[in-house]
Amino acid sequence: MNVFPPKPLGFIKEGLEKMGQDVSYVYEDLVFPTHTAFLIQFGKENYELNIYFNEETDPDEIASLKEFLKDILAADIGFSLAFMGTFLLEEAENEELKIHFTS
Repeated sequence: MNVFPPKPLGFIKEGLEKMGQDVSYVYEDLVFPTHTAFLIQFGKENYELNIYFNEETDPDEIASLKEFLKDILAADIGFSLAFMGTFLLEEAENEELKIHFTS
């Protein structure tokens, strides 16, 4: 009987549910929660996550979200978190979105 480790996306979904959110969309290595205050990017290793905050998110909310993410994704589940900077969503042609990352 082969035992495979659970996929990290399932753990992210579990952590977001504890925060009262869910996974809204997944694109390549990016995970978009239902609340666009932040997004999650898988790092080079499965349990490394890069976190980016929306430039439009209030700084007090960012501080609170950082604590939630540290408590739930890092302490409870065991992910290694790196707070990388910010992002901005821009509507492009054909109703697509572009993401601009800043540090």
